[in-house]
Amino acid sequence: MLGEIGPTRDAAVAATLCDALGDPESAFRLRAIEAVGKLRVVQALPQLLERIKSGGEEAEASAQAAAPAGREGDARLAGSDASRRARECGR
Repeated sequence: MLGEIGPTRDAAVAATLCDALGDPESAFRLRAIEAVGKLRVVQALPQLLERIKSGGEEAEASAQAAAPAGREGDARLAGSDASRRARECGR
């Protein structure tokens, strides 16, 4: 269902999902990773890229989630505050 609504521009939703990426429960993190990809949460890209670099069970899911979010991020790079948005979710 989340994938049906497209990319999110809602900062509260993006922040909640970014926080969920750091949850101690692995299954919950995996669901958050999936949601981030479906909603194309650009702010989550730094965290997704770190998971890809680290490997492990979340790396593949993070790579799949980063692809649609990355396309959305590329489209926003023309904006003057793109760098700030990309860092908003970074840790």
